[in-house]
Amino acid sequence: MNTDHHIRQDLVRTLARLVLLLAMIFMGQPAGLAHAAGITVTTTADNTSHDGQCSLREAITNANDNAATYTDCAAGSGEDVIGFGNGLGTTTITLGSALPMIEDTAGLIIDGGDDITISGWFGWAPRSMFFVDSVFSLTLQNLTVAVSSAENGGVAENRGALTIAHSTFDQNQAWLSGGAIYNWGPLATLTISESTFSNNASYGEDYGGGGGVYNAGGTVTISDSTFSGNHGSGVMTRGGTLTITNSTFSDNTASYIGGAVLQLVGGTMTFSNSTFSGNTATDWGGAIYGVGQMNITNSTFSGNSAPNGGGVVNAGGSLSITNSTFALNSGWRGGGDVLNSAPGTLDLYNTILV
Repeated sequence: MNTDHHIRQDLVRTLARLVLLLAMIFMGQPAGLAHAAGITVTTTADNTSHDGQCSLREAITNANDNAATYTDCAAGSGEDVIGFGNGLGTTTITLGSALPMIEDTAGLIIDGGDDITISGWFGWAPRSMFFVDSVFSLTLQNLTVAVSSAENGGVAENRGALTIAHSTFDQNQAWLSGGAIYNWGPLATLTISESTFSNNASYGEDYGGGGGVYNAGGTVTISDSTFSGNHGSGVMTRGGTLTITNSTFSDNTASYIGGAVLQLVGGTMTFSNSTFSGNTATDWGGAIYGVGQMNITNSTFSGNSAPNGGGVVNAGGSLSITNSTFALNSGWRGGGDVLNSAPGTLDLYNTILV
């Protein structure tokens, strides 16, 4: 009897929760729960004309202002989500100049819906297409950005919080640093997941300057992503923290050191469950060149090459490698797989060198 009584009580509680859930769905959520406002871009034109069509430039301004500054677009409110109208289909938006600085205090999301490509070749422009200042945040998702350029950060310069998810960055260039992304300052955080950086390049200072990503003392986290065919190193970091997980770096090149990843001025780098293949440098570190603290676990290095240290170069820092495999890497002056330079320390655990 007691068992039956408890069963009936549980059933009553479950039904009560179900009724409450249905009421919330049909009557709306309780007051005080904030929802992101939606602004829909309806044109590929890059203008601020009062033409009855909402452009990306107008949408970002409304989001920043939390208002209907441009009446062609919905008003911004709180954390805004900018999407793109179904009528645009699969298309490219070509920009004539950098977009408005991201200044939405509640944060901004731009979702391309896997249909939208944004392009903007600005030459030696001093500011990137997207500029995120400190205390602000931007998320780019389901989006392609291709054939864009700037002095630093061919696509974006981030000093706040930039998140990139399920997106592609292809053939972007920086004349100095950060072919695709320039992450600047100790407060800058860059998070990349399920994304592809391919054929991006930087040609300026600092040994090439990070063809895919340049990190100047900030925090960069990369997961489930691919960096391929980038020139000037796939990722370059000067201090700060770099974490790479479940990712692939292939066929990236550097004109001097660190084909896939280059670390200067200390800092910490952590690599796990990742693959480095076919990366090259003309002098040191076909795959990775580091001067600070490096930790590598459960990763594979194959077919990387450089005259000195075909796989990894530890240039006076500390390097720990665990449960990893090195095969067919080439360093014809020394260190085909790993080159450890004094006063650096090297620890190898359960690792295969072929």
